[in-house]
This record gives sequence, structure tokens and C-alpha cells, in this order.
Amino acid sequence: MYFISQENVARSLEFLNLDQIKKLDVSKVITKFIKGDIQNVERITAKNNVLINLFETENFDFETEIPIKDKCIECKGRGFDIISFKAELQTCPTCNGTCYKIAKCTKCDGTGKIGEIKCGTCHGRGTYIYKETDHYSGKKCLDCRGTGKIKVLIPRDSKIKEVHVCSSCKGTGISTFRNSILNKQLATEIKEKLLSK
Repeated sequence: MYFISQENVARSLEFLNLDQIKKLDVSKVITKFIKGDIQNVERITAKNNVLINLFETENFDFETEIPIKDKCIECKGRGFDIISFKAELQTCPTCNGTCYKIAKCTKCDGTGKIGEIKCGTCHGRGTYIYKETDHYSGKKCLDCRGTGKIKVLIPRDSKIKEVHVCSSCKGTGISTFRNSILNKQLATEIKEKLLSK
């Protein structure tokens, strides 16, 4: 199962005029993208669709270096962030959600009984929970750090679980802080103002 449908990828390739290229790679996609209006939302989406498809189908590393000048530091020039797994909070199996360390009862040696009588320390469980009392601070579970929950990776259909467009570059992959002076006229005006002070 692919993260982006093959129909969307085909439309994106056609939009960027990449549908005629036999062997596609990241640099060809970026080269075609920057030859047009890099602020165009449809162009950005097409570029991102093709790159995501390449990462997924060609087994490119998500940290592949993007060959682009003035690349965005946040997304490393991709224009998006890839979430490759999904973590879910589940009850800690070590402490059964109690948040406290659980160990074999030393009084009854884990049997739950002392002779024929139920152990008064572990109440017949065979395990002792080191929970907080009025006279004892307790011992927190080391696996969940006393929260009772742990993060567990859940299975996924594709190696890409989610994609978030980079908020820093708005999906272009190019840093927006490239050049603060937009044109020669503005540079001259700023220079004159500074010299007149």
C-alpha cells in the first residue's frame, strides 16, 4: 500500500513535466521544481508528492541530502517532515499500570503462602508492589518512570505514516531568509538613510 495514490503521483509528474523521464531521482525533481514558480501551492504539492513517492518506492533514506541552494534548515530541503511510525500509549506491562515497582515477594518467596497461611505482605499474590504509603515513599517503575504507560510502536501499512508540510518554508524546501534586500533600489534607499544619520 502506498502513502500517496499512484493517480496523484502520475498527475504530479505530469504537472512538473517529469512524466517523460525514465529514471527519476531527487535531483531531477528539484531541478524541475525550481525552474518554475516555487511559491505556487499546486507546484509545491506536486513536488512533495513525487518526492514522497520516491522515498517510499525507491527506498531512499528519509535523511537523503536534497541538492538545493539555500535549503530550509528545518526540513533539510524536502519541504515536508516524514513521520515514519506511529507510537501509541499502552499500559506498562512491568507494573501493570500501577506506576510502582513490582517484584517477587521476599516474605513468601513468591508463593503467596507461608506454610498453609496466605502471606500477609503480598496478600497471596506472590508479588509485592512498592507503592507509596504514609510511612514509605515507594519505588517508581523504571520502565514507565512512574506514569503507568509506555509508548509502543504500532504496525503500519506503509513505511511512511504521516507527512507534515514544513511550517518554516511552507513546503518549498527553500529558506525564506535568503536575501533581505529585494532589489537594487531598496538597497540604495537604505544606504542613503544610513549615511544621512
